[in-house]
Amino acid sequence: TLEGNFAFASGIQEMLIQSHEKAIEIFPAVPKAWNNISFRTLRAQGGFLVSAEMNNGETIKIIIESEIGGKGIIKSPFRSKKIKINEEKKDNQDLIEFTVLKGEKIILTPL
Repeated sequence: TLEGNFAFASGIQEMLIQSHEKAIEIFPAVPKAWNNISFRTLRAQGGFLVSAEMNNGETIKIIIESEIGGKGIIKSPFRSKKIKINEEKKDNQDLIEFTVLKGEKIILTPL
């Protein structure tokens, strides 16, 4: 049935991104065998469009674009002690807070 197809798609999206809690979480429930995966422009709460890429089991890039502007929080999926947000180097923290303008993009990468 049509509902089954929607349920399947929703389940895959929940494996790739979750945002119904306090923070956006990237790859929260993917199997370990999915070492090389990516997704483009999945919607997160707060008016954010999120893209992410994982290579060899490590998240290497996250792009967050704001449709309405505002503040957001992302749970860091990076293992490194330092990250780069756009061109600014920062200490990696469990929760990363950010503020963006409408239409603005931020790019997060590990260092």
